[in-house]
Amino acid sequence: MRFEEYLREKNIDPIKFQSAENELYLRFESEFLQMHPNSFTSQKKFFINDLRRRFQLTHFNQAAEPEVKETIAKPAPKPVFKRPS
Repeated sequence: MRFEEYLREKNIDPIKFQSAENELYLRFESEFLQMHPNSFTSQKKFFINDLRRRFQLTHFNQAAEPEVKETIAKPAPKPVFKRPS
């Protein structure tokens, strides 16, 4: 997993984060590459929450995840039988 993918998974915009806090971004990226993502999350939990608030990922910019609309099928109308007269 790449660091950018991890940030997107945590709802952090990697572009905004890198442009605003480049030094911190590079430090976190280096540490992320040296450990398992779960360990990184455990160690940086409070930082991640702060980053999520400051650099929130807007979902309409995510081209990788297209919106899926679920359609509900309407039941077919019941047939109407007429009695012969």
